[in-house]
Amino acid sequence: MEGTTLGNNGNGAADREKAMETILKCMRLAADPGATEGERDVAQRKAEQVMAKWQISSLEMRFKSESGKPKSTDQVKENIESVFDTKADWEWRLASGIAQTFNSEIIIVTGVGIQFFGHEQDLEIVDYFFSKLRLEIDSWAEDAYPLKRDIEMRRSYGLGMTRRVTERLKEMYEFVRNQMTNDCKDLVLISNALIKQRINELYPKTHKVKPRSVQERAYAHGYMDGNNLNLESNRSRLQ
Repeated sequence: MEGTTLGNNGNGAADREKAMETILKCMRLAADPGATEGERDVAQRKAEQVMAKWQISSLEMRFKSESGKPKSTDQVKENIESVFDTKADWEWRLASGIAQTFNSEIIIVTGVGIQFFGHEQDLEIVDYFFSKLRLEIDSWAEDAYPLKRDIEMRRSYGLGMTRRVTERLKEMYEFVRNQMTNDCKDLVLISNALIKQRINELYPKTHKVKPRSVQERAYAHGYMDGNNLNLESNRSRLQ
């Protein structure tokens, strides 16, 4: 591999650009199956050394390697849930809260159901928590208000529990996010922009769902019980 000497003096912008070209060259060699294992190791170490010396992040290198390429939303996946109970609007609020927590978005499609948008790994987490928590909240609501005439109380209870559960879920995820590198956090912002772009491509005309009134006593009951639903056993899903 051809060596390059770089210094911190002189034309800073030009030298930094030169450093990034060297890093790219090293990264290509490190990933070249035709190179020997020793050559790949040397190239990888060289790339890391230059990145550290110039404080160039892996995210910056990703932008450099992809410069000139069109940004595509193909990497944004879609996942459609079955039609939900329109009387239990806590379900789509739960879906919205979980999606926002895990860098995804939802659209409610009439006659179809909840459509999640996000990246494949995020959608796997969203699907897991939504499927699991929807059943658990529904069970708690039925236990709290079992009579048929209590349908509005059950709905309000579900909304209250949904609010508290999604608050707790966000708190858990914030703890995990704080462990991320700045590069990962920046990539999350980029991913969110692509998700919104994809939704706008498919659904250029959307409107927000208007909230309905709640039974305050049942809502407060559900909110308090939301503290008791066990989320800690699912922490590993976030890591």
